[in-house]
Amino acid sequence: MNLSHDFKHLVSLYIRFVSISVPPSGTGRPPGNERELFKFSVDKPRRSAENRLYLFGVSCHTNGSSIYVLKKSSKLIPTRIDLSMLPPLPPNDRYSPLSRLSISQTTTYRWHFVEDVARYAKAGIKRIGVWRTKLSDLPLEQAADLLDYYQVRASYVSWAGGFTGFDGRRFQECVDDGLDAVHAAARIGAEYLIVHSGDRGGHTRNHANRLFCEALDELLSTADGLDVTLAIEPMRPDANIGMTFLAELTDVLEILEKFNDPRLKMVLDTYHLGDDPSVIESMGELIDRIALVKLGDSQRQEKGEPDRCLLGDGCIPLQEIVDRIELAGYTGLYDIELLGESIEGISYSLLLEHARSTFVELMETARLHNTPPRRRTGTCD
Repeated sequence: MNLSHDFKHLVSLYIRFVSISVPPSGTGRPPGNERELFKFSVDKPRRSAENRLYLFGVSCHTNGSSIYVLKKSSKLIPTRIDLSMLPPLPPNDRYSPLSRLSISQTTTYRWHFVEDVARYAKAGIKRIGVWRTKLSDLPLEQAADLLDYYQVRASYVSWAGGFTGFDGRRFQECVDDGLDAVHAAARIGAEYLIVHSGDRGGHTRNHANRLFCEALDELLSTADGLDVTLAIEPMRPDANIGMTFLAELTDVLEILEKFNDPRLKMVLDTYHLGDDPSVIESMGELIDRIALVKLGDSQRQEKGEPDRCLLGDGCIPLQEIVDRIELAGYTGLYDIELLGESIEGISYSLLLEHARSTFVELMETARLHNTPPRRRTGTCD
């Protein structure tokens, strides 16, 4: 077994605050000295149910003085985080211009929630788009504590929906799940909860729209009291994998007009809407409706599933969009989500670095484009 230096560093960090799921009988505490747990062994592991550790999706084993990596675990056992044992964070002021950048957890699909937060913070990314699948890896209290410790704020929680019953769930089940998502967003300090209607399925469009609006009505009554804003995201039909029947900007705007509620806004995702000239032209009129801007690029070769390529490698006019939306007065967050075959062979660390540097370039260029030329003063001879 060959453990990379990077992986060893992560384990040495997490081992200090992830408790053993089942302590040795009669002891009630981890075996061996805590410092000894930083050692690694390449020997054949001895499997012991009492001494097994679960670290960010990796199942490990200890005999008191060595850590053995056994295999990838498909599910993390809930852990107890002792924040007093974490090392102090160094100041990271040099990344302050990136305060408007958020990265979606789906970008680092195989990392665990803990690893996402720690690595994003290390990369100077202080906003994170939380994916509910990963959020379930930890109890909400621990997830909130972890975000607070690393000074990383949750931009949004993704997602709640399926209200049309396309996935076999009953309407009330989906609503109850949506209410749980609202409470989860509030608990970890997320300002937005992204909601999807669900596919139209066998319903007429009017009936599907009615179901979605009924669900929104129930969710909004709870969201308002918890200071959470619901954000509807329209998606292209060829890449929405059954999540919504709302494909056009006008579809969402009609719903927003109907409710006229400040707690109900939209997600402007350039991956889905960025190649529509009419959307780009109307940026100024949409500012008050936008909760979040998602930056995504595409080479438009999808076959039913999203394929978000590196920003700048596709056909979406990202710079023009950012220029226009900034000029219109948008001051909110930009979230980057990378997912699909185009980026599968790229390491997550490189994805984060590319996303960060590209975002800085987009914002700096927009600032230059939108800064009026200085007026020349004085007189010429």
